[in-house]
Order: sequence, then C-alpha cells, then structure tokens
Amino acid sequence: MEMQKTRRLCRIASLIGCNSCNIHVIHVTILPGKRRDSIIGFKQKGSVGITGFPGKNSPEGSGSVSNHFSFCTREDEKGMAVTIRQVAKAAGVSTATVSRYFTGSSVVLGDTARKIGRAAEQLGYVPIRGRSKRRNPGAVAVLFSDLRLLYYSDALKILIEESRRYAYHLIVLPLSGDCEKYKKIFSDSQITGVIYFEEDLNREITNYIKAKNIKTVIFGGAARDRRNKMIHINDLAAARAGCHYLLSLHHRDILILSDAPQKISSGFQRITGCKRAFEEEGAELREELIKYGELSWENGRKLVLQALREGLHFTAVYAFSDEMALGAISALYQSGLSVPGDVSVMGFDGTDTAQRMVPRLSTVRQPLRKMAELALDSFLNEDPEDNLECIVPYRIEEGESCKRAD
Repeated sequence: MEMQKTRRLCRIASLIGCNSCNIHVIHVTILPGKRRDSIIGFKQKGSVGITGFPGKNSPEGSGSVSNHFSFCTREDEKGMAVTIRQVAKAAGVSTATVSRYFTGSSVVLGDTARKIGRAAEQLGYVPIRGRSKRRNPGAVAVLFSDLRLLYYSDALKILIEESRRYAYHLIVLPLSGDCEKYKKIFSDSQITGVIYFEEDLNREITNYIKAKNIKTVIFGGAARDRRNKMIHINDLAAARAGCHYLLSLHHRDILILSDAPQKISSGFQRITGCKRAFEEEGAELREELIKYGELSWENGRKLVLQALREGLHFTAVYAFSDEMALGAISALYQSGLSVPGDVSVMGFDGTDTAQRMVPRLSTVRQPLRKMAELALDSFLNEDPEDNLECIVPYRIEEGESCKRAD
C-alpha cells in the first residue's frame, strides 16, 4: 500500500515537474514513523520539500530511508525561493501577520486568512516547520501615566483583548520616577517587550530598556528617541482634516483646545495642522482662540468657561481629545448654550464613551484596534527591516454635535 502511494506521488511529481515554467523539482524522502499519512513541509536553500511518514503498518525502528520521490514547488521569476515577505506583499498584509497565520501563534481569520492562503498557494510557498525566526516574547510591559483619560483606557482595553490571541502576557505598570523598581520588575517578570503610552520618555528607564535589548513601541505618538518603534496617526494631517470639516460648515471662529505644544508632540502637530487648514481657506486662526491644558474632561470644561468669561466669540469648539470635548459640552450646557444649536463641538480619538453620548460626538477617529495589533505584532519577530515608524490611517466620523454655522 505504501509503495503504491509512493508511486502515485512520483507520477504526480513527474507530471507537473516540467521545464517550461518556473517549477523546481527537488528530492523528498518518506521515512518510517508512527503516524499514518502525515505530511510536514520544510524549506531549505531555495527549495521546498515534503517529508511523509508512512503509517503504523510500516516497519519501525530501522531509522533508515524507506522510499524516495520527487516533488515540486514554484520559485519566483529570478529563480529564488519564495519568502514570507513576498507572501505578505502579495496578500497586502504584514510579515508578522503571515507568520501568525502559518505558526498558529494567534488566530488569523476571514478575508485576511483567505488572502494569505491564496497568495501562498499562487507563489508556491511552503512554511518551515519548527524553524521560525520568531522569538517567544514572554511578557510585554505596558507603561502608562494616567488611565483616567479615555484614550488610554480604551487603548489598554483593546491591547488586553488583542493579547489573548498571542502567546505572551501583558504586565501593566504605572509610570513613576523609581527606575530601580522597574529594573526589579523587568528582571523578575522576564519582560522582553515594552509598550509606552507616553511621548516624553523617562531617559533613565529608556536607557535601561535599551541596554537590556528590550524592544520598545511608542503607542499613539512620536518620540525624540528614534531607537523606538512608533505607531501613530499623522497628527498634523488628521487635525487639518478635522479643522477643514468645521470650516466646510462655515465656522470661522473656532475655539481650539489643545495640550501643551512641545516641539515634536502631537499637540504641536495638531495646532500646525489647524493653522494650515485656516491658511488654505484664506482665513486666520486667532491666537486668543487657542487654549492649552491637559486633555481631560475637567480642562475642557474649565477652558470653555474661561473663554466665555473673557467674552470670546466662537461658533465651534475643536478639542484635541474626546474627553476634553465632553467637558466642553458640559460647560456650554451649564452656560445655557445648546450643542449643536448654538455651538458645534468636534472631538479627537473616537473613544467608545464619546460615541454613546447624546448628541453623538463628531470626532477624528484613531484606529486603536489596528494600532494595538501592530504593536503586539512588533514583538513576534526580530526583522531588522521592521519599520521604526508606522503611520496608520485616521478618519473623520460625523456625529450629531456639529452643524452648519448660521
């Protein structure tokens, strides 16, 4: 029976192993084994092989080759073996996602799985079994300063949800100035990856992390330390788009609520984007209509009340966080103004809470789930070509808190 199976596979190989196309015929061995009809694919030096193990009726214990046959696989147009990077490019996904698909370290479903399977089949790619370049990331630390902000709490919730599909644990740590405490935790927990929720990194902590060769991802912002991977939206373009949305509704007096605009911070980029939008519309963003403070509900409320006390005229509020926008709405209601009847309000982030409010908040949505997936994927391999700055798409989400200016 086994010999008949071998002859059948040989006939298949001879039929498809022609010289008229990019087919490469290689040598494949069937060895005695314990499990009937199991097939394991492997890739070696530009070729792909298949090793089959005849079933339990085969003689065991000899350790010698029992049968040989030829099989075939495709090469690329240059005659080189197909790589995981080529499969990823053909499928339109990351190499880490392809790796997860073949290794089963986490679930890849739906259209993504179908695209990867189709690309691998078309290219003739067969994965190496048991020889992955991925490392086991062990534990990943998430460092944060303040989970009271909706953006960070939403991001952490999504990271925890997504981490269940991966083979490692998240350790959530509040930021403090005690670097020795972190050193002990990192050592005891065997932390091999860090996700940072801050743009302004603690220099002592980051130097320790880099000295230990621990990969770090900055979630949602850019950092001065370019050794870290950064995953964020284009803050300048996103804020510009949000401002254009309000300008398209004929708002010209827009109160901007921003965090402190430090050099390369998201606040600086967003202010720049707003100014650019006004310039493109032939309008001017007055400096007195820009207010600064922490991106919290309390500050949103305080800054709008302050602007009203100062007698500033504005028909719209553009807050650089949803939480700040909700505080602004509270201040407007407290002052007898309706939203959007008297004043339109635009947020930033696309948090779950803001979408449940009445009126539903118009906002610039950040793709937090995609960002979480990219952050966690970063620890799956040690590819030196892994992009250090990953810019993800944003979108304007029209809610019920903005209307055309009278």
